Amino acid sequence: EAAGPVTAHNAAGNIRIRHASHVRVQSGSGKLVLENVTGPVQAATGYGDLVALFSPAAHLQDSRLQTTAGDITVFLPSNISVSVEATAGADDAAVLSDFPGFVLRRLAGGVEARGNLNHGGPRLRLLAPGGAIYLKRAQNNAQGGSPVR
Repeated sequence: EAAGPVTAHNAAGNIRIRHASHVRVQSGSGKLVLENVTGPVQAATGYGDLVALFSPAAHLQDSRLQTTAGDITVFLPSNISVSVEATAGADDAAVLSDFPGFVLRRLAGGVEARGNLNHGGPRLRLLAPGGAIYLKRAQNNAQGGSPVR
């Protein structure tokens, strides 16, 4: 758990960060899990899934989440204002969103989706050339638990 900014590097293995206001994390391989993020994120893993849960109190600045070989799942609160640019590139490439208004475009090696939540805002760039991208609506959890596993 971290109340302030976090910078983490790892060659191999999973990284899990909770309650961070600013995250910069990089892993050669392993799953990255970021929970209750309130600020900008720069996160990348070579091989592994990336899961990010943004807080309803998030003050997001331009952010980037990337995995070379894995899926990205992002939980966004309904009130967040953000412009999403998502590119997935696997053979079964998909960008699936719980939010309406995303424009999908097939590319030679995948699919690209763009959309604005709440009229847009800072850019959230999602890159998964070897996987799929899931944009999910974060649920308020009265017990303070997390949907991230």
